[in-house]
Amino acid sequence: MIADNDAGGVITYAQTGAMYGIGFFIPFLLLMIPVAYIVQEMTVRLGAVTHRGHAEMIWGRYGAFWGVFSLLDLTIANILTLVTEFIGIRIGMSIFSVPPYLSVPIAWVFVASIMIFPHYNTWERVALWIAAGNIVFVPLAIAAHPDWSQVVAAVGSWHIPIGTALV
Repeated sequence: MIADNDAGGVITYAQTGAMYGIGFFIPFLLLMIPVAYIVQEMTVRLGAVTHRGHAEMIWGRYGAFWGVFSLLDLTIANILTLVTEFIGIRIGMSIFSVPPYLSVPIAWVFVASIMIFPHYNTWERVALWIAAGNIVFVPLAIAAHPDWSQVVAAVGSWHIPIGTALV
């Protein structure tokens, strides 16, 4: 459920908050928590009941075209997500004066090593520790010194923007 707490997701959240304000972002965030939970719960239950994976169920129910389409779509989305991850690594490491020609290859070797060498159970434990690291967003949000009265008011009155303004 923390899949969108990556470089691309955080940048998108920041842009959405800057564009539409806290009156849209906070209530939307609160609504997405149960949606993310329900979608993942349904996926796990479907897999547990049918003993089939996501792609296998699409392939069996809707045919080869939609099965291939689903796999290609997922592959492209994952590649683009990795691109945003490496952009985030490059930008993040530049804060510490690490040049991109060092930070990106080292990060690539790290990611490749994690995917190739450890057993699934080991990687799962490492991923859970990384997920626990997302608690850092709480002090970061507090360090941003938000106007807490606006935060409370935003939860009570959801402002849905109509259209977008070109800047």
